Amino acid sequence: MVNIQNPNYQLIIEDNADFQIYTVDGELMFLKSSGIPFLPVTNRATTWGTPEVEVETKEGIEIVTYHLPSNCLYDCPRVVLECRPDHIEFYFEATVKRRMPLHKWYLLNRGSEIKAIECIDFRSHINSPSAYEVRQTILGRRKLGTIGLDANTEDSDLMFAPHPMLFIFKHLQNQLLIAPMELVAAESLHVKMDKGSTIINDFHIRIGENLYWLDEGEELESPHFMIMLSANKDVYGTLAQYTDILVREGRTKAKTDADIEPWWLGPMWCSWGDQHVCLDSDPIGTAYTQEERGRAVHNITAEMVNKVVGVIEEHQLPIRTLILDDRWYTKQGDMRVDTNKFPDLRGMVDDLHARGYKIMAWASLYQFEKDSEVFQTHPEWFLIHHYDRNVYSESGDIINLDYSDPEIAGPYLSELMGRLLSDKPECYNLDGIKFDWPFLLPHDYAFSNRDWVGKEKTIYNTQKLVYDAAKVAKHDALIIGVSPHPFFQDTQDVIRTYDVSTFDPTIHLERARYIKALCPGMVPVLDEHVYYQNFFRYIKEGVELGPHMIFNLLRFNGDGHVYTEDDYKQLKILLDDYVDRNPKVKEYMKGSRNQCRGVERTAETC
Repeated sequence: MVNIQNPNYQLIIEDNADFQIYTVDGELMFLKSSGIPFLPVTNRATTWGTPEVEVETKEGIEIVTYHLPSNCLYDCPRVVLECRPDHIEFYFEATVKRRMPLHKWYLLNRGSEIKAIECIDFRSHINSPSAYEVRQTILGRRKLGTIGLDANTEDSDLMFAPHPMLFIFKHLQNQLLIAPMELVAAESLHVKMDKGSTIINDFHIRIGENLYWLDEGEELESPHFMIMLSANKDVYGTLAQYTDILVREGRTKAKTDADIEPWWLGPMWCSWGDQHVCLDSDPIGTAYTQEERGRAVHNITAEMVNKVVGVIEEHQLPIRTLILDDRWYTKQGDMRVDTNKFPDLRGMVDDLHARGYKIMAWASLYQFEKDSEVFQTHPEWFLIHHYDRNVYSESGDIINLDYSDPEIAGPYLSELMGRLLSDKPECYNLDGIKFDWPFLLPHDYAFSNRDWVGKEKTIYNTQKLVYDAAKVAKHDALIIGVSPHPFFQDTQDVIRTYDVSTFDPTIHLERARYIKALCPGMVPVLDEHVYYQNFFRYIKEGVELGPHMIFNLLRFNGDGHVYTEDDYKQLKILLDDYVDRNPKVKEYMKGSRNQCRGVERTAETC
């Protein structure tokens, strides 16, 4: 028997190679492994022989290696546990003996046990059947014990994709985290426990069928995962402990002040809420139906934007970033300005720039319309992705550019980002992009480039291409993302808390805390609250977390309330308080106000 004592846990390895992980005080055996962890599953079965256990010390770290006998599929297979002071890093290695597809990784063998009371995953529950039962938070809690457990990180809830492949298992004041140390070439993480117990029935990483092929002679290495214990922390504290380790180990990079332009941190206005409002009629609502959505998206015009700018300036609101939301353009994919709505978009942008404003635009580059120019001209560039919950298509099919082909993605993104962001003639000179819906990207797909296989890899690689192309076009362009994930730090500048059609402000606040814990140094942007009810409480409580993206400055489309003079005064007080708390933002706002005062205004532009 081997007993390894570290500051945060105890690891005991039995003579039969099973192991147990205890809390540091030895009172709780939190995890008991039955058999060897982290074994691969292909379309061919094999027998795993009895391992020889080797324990050695390298640079002060005790390393446990399970040497398994070679079999019909692998030469020299082994599982390694690197016992670091505050976590265990574990992974599989072997030489592949024949060509075959890799389907799964079994993180823990059947019959293993995690003695937890509760399992916490981090899917957004905005559109799930139990949404209102869990208050639409990103914390999906599953009680263990009598009802068993069946949890996964699939993106069936649409939001915050991709969901990181991690779980937190909670036992009173103690928490055990099992999480990746790198991007995983796979679709999702799954765990099942038998009803009436905490015995694992299935705990695997799903890659998919015939997506990831191994070659004969290949040196196979699994993704690296960690097991980490924490005590006396909430879930956000445990996530922060996890990402602190990732940063320390060089697995990801924290955002710093040098990475963040001051204007990125200022309060913003997004047109989507006010697009649902016509002041001479009832609010359109939250646009759940095609008819409502059609009315909302076509309300965005230069006239509406100028009306909102007039409100900002009349009431001296510290808002200097304006976001044009859905349907300022003609077709998804082309993203060319609709001149019926914006007869001179470049002229409007240049005028607002001169007055101290930054202008951004919504763009979903993860879906394309069949009658778009780019699809009609180059249908061979596209993949067809079936997504059952695509309510905007009867078939559920989505066409999407094959971003994995550099000969397609490079020219397309270079032209598009240049046209959107460059200050050259015939370009729009926008200052950034608000992204949406990355879950629509084709994944679970056999890409020819294996580095694109799996949801995390597909979405990361696509977002990185878009991000880099945007920065070439305008170095300080702001990319507002929706992927709270520790390994997506270099694909987005800030992360918004995403759409929530409810008057419960704690949802956005919890999501902001989640973003800050999971994405070190990242700034969360507190997203839409389209109800007058609790609006000012939301603005006040969010002041410590990040800037607000305000969706309604004319009228609240959630409950129809029309702004009063007192409402504008109260909003100004709260936003001024946020600015005063942030010296970089305060200095930026001072400059933008002076710029605005120095520009001669006309009735048409105010």
